[in-house]
Amino acid sequence: MVNIHWLSSKMIKPYRIQEAKISFECTLERIVTVSEGPDAGNLILGRIQLVHVRDDLLKNEREVDWLGLDVLGRLSGNRYCTVRSVIESESN
Repeated sequence: MVNIHWLSSKMIKPYRIQEAKISFECTLERIVTVSEGPDAGNLILGRIQLVHVRDDLLKNEREVDWLGLDVLGRLSGNRYCTVRSVIESESN
């Protein structure tokens, strides 16, 4: 069993998880119904009000060390992926 510790948020009511490397305080913008039926889902869009980043992930006090996140992403079904490198595109 995972031991989770809760922290009060600053701008919203729900708590955030202390162990999270990055957490977002968001308010609901809208819910978009993608499709109907038993396998259907919704797209939930939120507006970020505040971002919390662990100090050990910050470079120069404002830049995130993306590889330090050790990110796990869900693809579909039982498939997941990890981030091995970060690619940055030029700004338009």
